[in-house]
Amino acid sequence: MNQPTPNGKAKKPIFKKWWFWVLIVLIIAGFGQSLGGGSKNASKPSTTSTTVAEQKSSTEQKSTAEQKSTADSKESQKDKNANAKVGDAVTVKDWSFTIVKLGNKVPAVGNEFAKAQAKGTFQPVDVKATNNGKEATYFFADNFKLKDDQGREYSYSSDASIYGAVNGASPILDKINPGITAEGTLYFDIPADANIVSIEISGGWFSKPVSVSVK
Repeated sequence: MNQPTPNGKAKKPIFKKWWFWVLIVLIIAGFGQSLGGGSKNASKPSTTSTTVAEQKSSTEQKSTAEQKSTADSKESQKDKNANAKVGDAVTVKDWSFTIVKLGNKVPAVGNEFAKAQAKGTFQPVDVKATNNGKEATYFFADNFKLKDDQGREYSYSSDASIYGAVNGASPILDKINPGITAEGTLYFDIPADANIVSIEISGGWFSKPVSVSVK
């Protein structure tokens, strides 16, 4: 019931005043905005978590790309080695080898003061070797074998390879520094009727040899 005022008029209840409802609307609007802002902030993703995930993904992609590149490079070199012939460079571990040519067979090498006499005949093989490793390494001529059309295998002659070199010393047998290419001639004592068809180059134990065709 409305209370009378001193002037005799009834006093309106507060809920019937216009400013009361304006105030209520403003309060409700402010409360709703506060709730909406809190929800927005709560759903905002963590920048740190996103950055870490992106970095991890980038690292994994880079690692995968590097592994693929290395595998492709090895596969490409494997293909080249598989079809190698005289004049081609082949890779065996940290070395790059090129069989430059097979020379004419000779019965002996050296001079009248120091020479090596073949039991059959000497087959000279001109070789180029590049050390692609990180440290100086000796060239192992024992890793080279000649093969003939009968499947027979021949090792090099150390005496002939020394006497047959210029000035009595073969640079191909020296210790070779990284990035250096040495050239020299290896001599193989083979039967006079042997028909050489390939040269096998090995990288040592447990290493599959690379075959270089000479035909």
